[in-house]
Amino acid sequence: MKTFNVYLEDRSTALIPKGGTLEDFLRSLEGKTIKQILDDSSYMNLYMGNKYGVGGAREGRDKDATDFVNKLVRFVNRDVGQKRPKEREYETEQFKEEHDYDTYRIARSQKARLGFDRIKARRELEKAEQGIFGDLEPDDDDPEAYRAARGIGMSEEDREKRVSELRSNFEDIQDKIDELDEVVNNHPYVRGMRMIEKEYDKAVHDYHNTPLTAEYLTDSSAERYDELVAAFAKLGGDSETVIDV
Repeated sequence: MKTFNVYLEDRSTALIPKGGTLEDFLRSLEGKTIKQILDDSSYMNLYMGNKYGVGGAREGRDKDATDFVNKLVRFVNRDVGQKRPKEREYETEQFKEEHDYDTYRIARSQKARLGFDRIKARRELEKAEQGIFGDLEPDDDDPEAYRAARGIGMSEEDREKRVSELRSNFEDIQDKIDELDEVVNNHPYVRGMRMIEKEYDKAVHDYHNTPLTAEYLTDSSAERYDELVAAFAKLGGDSETVIDV
């Protein structure tokens, strides 16, 4: 049985050409998926990280091999932006207008402000439960204020009443936050955004798990093909494609 280190080393070289032209190597990837290539790239990065340390500079052939694999990943994954565009559909003004974005934004803003109020209310309640009813430290110039803050001189009934008031205030704030949570989570804008994100996720999943074709892999007109040719040349390989370098 292979040890993990041997297995890792084998996986780390899976994307390193063993001979032939660049196009021969690319055609050998036919039937693989982008996900498999991404996984092999991750194993290579893990192996190099173990060898050189996290963030350590690669040297010699390892550096050239890493550069080639990074260029290969960029090349085969070149259309992922079409599946999950930088500007999401739900970020467009038209989508926002159609899905009442303003009320969603207002509800989120109100919830955020109440979040700060809840922190303050919880702090005051916890202090009161410990017998502290203010933020004052001992002050020789105003001892009465300090006594009041510490609840000194308050009857037990008054203490309990004050704690009850603070607890009620905290619970009221929490109830308002819960109501706004319900509004935000079920808002038409959020429902639409989730639906679109689900569609994006499926599109990327299908793209990454569809077997690659020779035509897709050897499209020399594709963006990033030239940089892949140049990276392959640094490994001592030849290409059927002539580029200006």
